[in-house]
Amino acid sequence: MRLLIDMDGVTADLVPYWLSLINRYYGTHLKPEEVTDWYIHKMTPHLTQAQVEEFLKDPGFFLHLEPIPGALSTLKTLIQEGHDVVFVTHCKYGHEDKRKWIERHLPGFPLSSVIFAERKELIQGDVLLDDGLHNLEAWQKAYPDGTAICFDSPYNKEWQGYRVFDWSGFHLLVKALEK
Repeated sequence: MRLLIDMDGVTADLVPYWLSLINRYYGTHLKPEEVTDWYIHKMTPHLTQAQVEEFLKDPGFFLHLEPIPGALSTLKTLIQEGHDVVFVTHCKYGHEDKRKWIERHLPGFPLSSVIFAERKELIQGDVLLDDGLHNLEAWQKAYPDGTAICFDSPYNKEWQGYRVFDWSGFHLLVKALEK
């Protein structure tokens, strides 16, 4: 199966590092579990979207992100099992950093299987694993025979389809979908 995998918030733990910068620079005290909206600036009403997203433009930002627990080992297993793993990430900034992140954490992963796409519904696959409701909804609409899977987060509780809470759950669901 072709597995389309999101990076930020699914494979790489975006929110903790990003919040640490926002908190340090602006004197806020937000914790990752308190981020209940996809748009973090809505959690800090005194900050604009531009102020919050400014950190994403910093060279090296994405290189500071830790892998989500279980992501790397599960991805390696899925590849060994013969799945076509493709990273599909929306990225206004940090393209090169994201490639370097993959090279660092998944040595040998083909960078030709990394797609930067603002509209993920343009990428065909059997499964999409993402944490963004807008991506899941648009992709499922474009590929009704595919399986959109939500990687659980406080900001995506409205999703009504498949949901996983960790990478082992994703692996189990992929195995079930194979049958």
